[in-house]
Amino acid sequence: MVYQIIILEGPDKGKNIPITGNAVLIGRDSTRCQMVLSDDEASRQHARLTTDASGNIWVEDLGSSNGTLLNGQSIKEVKQIRMEDRLQIGENIMALGPAVQSPVVSAAAAPKVTGSISIGRNPSNDLIINDPKVSREHARIDVHSGTYYLTNLSSGGGTFLNGQEITAPTILPSASYIQILDHSYFFDGSRLLNQQGEQVAALSPAMPVEDGKVSYSKAFSAPFSGSALFRWLLGSILAVIPIIGFLANGYRCKLLKSGQSRSFQLPAWSEWKELFVTGTKFFLLRVIYYALPLIYFLLVLFFAPPAPTETWLGLLGYLRGWLLLFGLIALFITWCIVPMALANFAATGSIESSVRARSMVQLIRKNQNQYISLLLTFAGLWLTMGLIIALFPYVGIVLGIFSAFYLYSVSSLLFGEFYGRNGNQPDNHTGRCLG
Repeated sequence: MVYQIIILEGPDKGKNIPITGNAVLIGRDSTRCQMVLSDDEASRQHARLTTDASGNIWVEDLGSSNGTLLNGQSIKEVKQIRMEDRLQIGENIMALGPAVQSPVVSAAAAPKVTGSISIGRNPSNDLIINDPKVSREHARIDVHSGTYYLTNLSSGGGTFLNGQEITAPTILPSASYIQILDHSYFFDGSRLLNQQGEQVAALSPAMPVEDGKVSYSKAFSAPFSGSALFRWLLGSILAVIPIIGFLANGYRCKLLKSGQSRSFQLPAWSEWKELFVTGTKFFLLRVIYYALPLIYFLLVLFFAPPAPTETWLGLLGYLRGWLLLFGLIALFITWCIVPMALANFAATGSIESSVRARSMVQLIRKNQNQYISLLLTFAGLWLTMGLIIALFPYVGIVLGIFSAFYLYSVSSLLFGEFYGRNGNQPDNHTGRCLG
């Protein structure tokens, strides 16, 4: 197998060179080095890569001023380097990958070119991994506005990009190394190659450019497309059954991930145990957020001085009224934050990071006008549904059961999209990424 060395991060990101039988010198000397670096921390002739008779790749530091790091450790002698390893010279981080080849494949055997690549053990995926440890729908690659994104769809994790586990939709640069548990792939900018350098999946190069607007039409039509209709109806029934309703909560996690990857599809109902566990955590996260304002309300109701008035406006003339108003404001703020907390949990799987209300507020502030429009849209729809149930009690309740899960599905897709667009971008006020 022919390898190449690829710079994944740093000033020279994207550079790559195949490693043939000859040694590859890395450094700043453009007259002697095959891979020339622009980083001032690199020596003129910094390191050397060689191939032995068995095809193994070895790295050697050439007495550089700042040293050569292999997986964070400075090397003092010749070391073997593998595809999962990371080599660092100055600020440049490198990795091995299969050399980009154009294998001759028959038309019948060639992987089809698609607008996205779904990865998992389900036979319907573009890249099928026959491994029971891999989820049915484990990961997905999408392209938006000319940028590729890798999304982990498995709550059990196990999706790595250039050695780092991903928990949210993450930009996928060309010449990247993807690992799904024990399975390794190389992304060359439009194709996935296996460890033998064979093409196993391909992306179409052109996709519509996003305009940054909320994808209302895609989300609202998603439950009516093909098998999604059955998935919506099944979710509507499960959601109203006590305890079993936790499955619908877990499904909402999948919907948020679908929105984050901008696929706008209702995923299949599968991995029921995983759905139940995730749904329980979703419920717990909401309890954590709403517990404090609800406890505050109870304390006011039972212990605040009584107000001798029967009107809500009259309450504002007394301490009790103001205390209740503060409680309502706290509940309203919590209601505004919770969708982003749930989206963060869907992306990271971490309750700890999702309960950081300040981080959720920072995320919302990145595009607060768009977020407010989402809140107002769904507040209006929920209010409309409530009025229909009140006016037509019997028919309204039946419609309400199916409408409620429809609104949960659509709102999850759209709040997931908002998180996917903003969760990995630096905050205007802090400069940090929140995803």
